[in-house]
Amino acid sequence: VPPSDFQRVLNQLSGVGDLVEKQVDATDVTGRVVDLQSRITSTELSVERLRGFLAGATDLTQIATFENELRNRETDLETLRGQLRTLENQVALSTITVSLLETVPAAKPTPEIALATSMHRGHDGGFNCGAQTESAETGSEVSICFEVRNVGETAFVGLDLQDAALDLELDDLQLVEGTLDEPLEPGQTLVFVHEFTAEGTRILSSAKVQATAVPAADSDDPELASDTAKATADRSISVFPRETAPGFGEGLRIGLSGLAALIGIVLVTLGFVLPFIWVFPIAFFAYRAWRRRQEAAAEARRANVPPAPAPPVVDKDEPVGV
Repeated sequence: VPPSDFQRVLNQLSGVGDLVEKQVDATDVTGRVVDLQSRITSTELSVERLRGFLAGATDLTQIATFENELRNRETDLETLRGQLRTLENQVALSTITVSLLETVPAAKPTPEIALATSMHRGHDGGFNCGAQTESAETGSEVSICFEVRNVGETAFVGLDLQDAALDLELDDLQLVEGTLDEPLEPGQTLVFVHEFTAEGTRILSSAKVQATAVPAADSDDPELASDTAKATADRSISVFPRETAPGFGEGLRIGLSGLAALIGIVLVTLGFVLPFIWVFPIAFFAYRAWRRRQEAAAEARRANVPPAPAPPVVDKDEPVGV
């Protein structure tokens, strides 16, 4: 911008949007201009002298030296002239730097709600909500807890909580933490409990919660009032038959069942043995006949063996020759 138009252009630019900050700087470059002009003059004289030396040189070595030095001086001269032109342009024109900042509208608050369920044994009014069991006995007391937490950036009203698997509505639940009389603010939690008796083979829970967002007092977003947040949670535990000590009738039934099983085993064994029962008497009589033959043979051997000779009688008074 020419210096004569500097203030007018600056005022016009200040009207674009809202002026946040304005800073005007002026720098005195007179000394730099004088210095550059002096260095350019001396460099021009040096170049002229080198050209005169080069024109009168006859030796190749001198010619090469003068040419190299002349080239360096001419390069320095062009550099100085360029710096002077840049500085003169800066003096002839004023520089205005404008930074435009766009105001970004605040992000729309995000309504978000979370739901967690847990089951534990016993009826304690929700004291142990958060504890989790994996199984229960038939007919035992079981409690299911529903924890609703506002994890978004807006408050909620009109909370609706249902469990389709257990056929539960919000009116069937007992509130043990929080209040429904006020909006559920971000970070707050509501805890509900329902107590019942375990039946069947498995307890299934399929819960769903829904709430309507409440716009903040300083919010002018009409759409926020219609935003809703939803969350679901599923849970299940196994149900096993109750284990109790058997009574007299149960003991009698178990004893008769054992006796019947024993009789069945005996009958099955007899069924395998009866087809071969004739083998036992035959084997017995064959053994008796074999024993008799053995005894008869032994008697015969004893009858045919001659008696052993009697040992000689020696008279103790008669000398025995050697």
